[in-house]
Amino acid sequence: MPLESLENNNRSTTSLDSTTPLLGDERSIDNSCSTSSQGFSGSSLAAYINITCVVAGSGVLGLPYAIKQGGWIGIGLIPLSMLITLYTSVILIKCLYYDGKTRLKTFEDIGYHAFGNFGKYFLVGIFNNIILLGVSILFLILAGQSFDALVEQYWDIQLGVRFCTFIVALSIVDLSNISKSDPPTHDLIVFAEFPIAFATISFSFGANSVFPHIEESMNVRKDWNKVVSAALSTCTTMYMLVAFFGYYVYGNDCLSPIFNNLPKGPFLTMASIFITMHVLLTAPILLTSFSCEAEKGLKITREFHSPLHEFILRAGFRTFIVVTITSIAVIVPFFGDFMSLLGAVAVSLLVFVLPVVFYIRLYGLRTMSTMELLWSFFVIIIGLACCLIGTVDAIAALLKDFRESSN
Repeated sequence: MPLESLENNNRSTTSLDSTTPLLGDERSIDNSCSTSSQGFSGSSLAAYINITCVVAGSGVLGLPYAIKQGGWIGIGLIPLSMLITLYTSVILIKCLYYDGKTRLKTFEDIGYHAFGNFGKYFLVGIFNNIILLGVSILFLILAGQSFDALVEQYWDIQLGVRFCTFIVALSIVDLSNISKSDPPTHDLIVFAEFPIAFATISFSFGANSVFPHIEESMNVRKDWNKVVSAALSTCTTMYMLVAFFGYYVYGNDCLSPIFNNLPKGPFLTMASIFITMHVLLTAPILLTSFSCEAEKGLKITREFHSPLHEFILRAGFRTFIVVTITSIAVIVPFFGDFMSLLGAVAVSLLVFVLPVVFYIRLYGLRTMSTMELLWSFFVIIIGLACCLIGTVDAIAALLKDFRESSN
């Protein structure tokens, strides 16, 4: 997810040829900059770690459920999503250097140079803010479910004592509580739920808004293609393992998040503790990023208010945001289908569609080979289908959740 704190103020120049980059061609970003390397202190390894950590988030918890929605064939959507994300990550960074003179700084800047204020504030800004708020809501839902499971099991036991027990149990793998009496059932393919499964999987690759900041921090920027390829491959390997074994073990009884399927015991409790800690510490970062941008738009700054008045307005606005998203998380406590809706509405556009549209707008169709044109249009069609059909299916699934919960 995008964090504005990752952005720095360095700007560089570059010379780019007009050829279209292939995925493995590090020459797509010419790093022969005439400026000094001051501030570009990040190594390629650090960039790899940053990308991996940013991409591999809570979305992995919904992948077995996504395979349940699409059937065994649906597991192929994970490498397909990875290939699309890899391609759009490459061309997104190339868009930063489109004029051959200066480097743009953010995804929003690319949108502005492609379509003006409409591209910056609507195409990128609105959907980026939807992700910031939506993921915060998703984290609160996840924290609520984790904490509920924790309290349900160990309400009368002190947490400190239990944590010591967990440390002793780390060397023990206990699967004896998993019932073998009812073998899990599996589906080869479920056509009706393929779009919503794709929306859930696309959510797991939603982090490209911070890629310009990570690339800017690299010492050797021409290594970007290699670094992002390695990072996304790492995430995809992890995703495939979790999705395959989660669906293999629990079949069509898979829940989202997947830890709801785990047998009650110390490992489930330990997972609940760390997940709760993680999401409650991460959500404020996302909300701060949203609040800072929103406060600029609302003119809640020292430029327009006294320090005391500014503090009161900021505190009031941020309290309102926290109360609002908490209320939504309480009203819509359906982790899996809410994640599908978020993936369909925003992530499929930001990760799949918009980078391709901006690239075509900035570089033109004539710079692209026939194969890349076909691939680009395929990506746009897939992304739009995921957005439109996935949104309808996710809303229908949420309405079904509400009906079932009211009975």
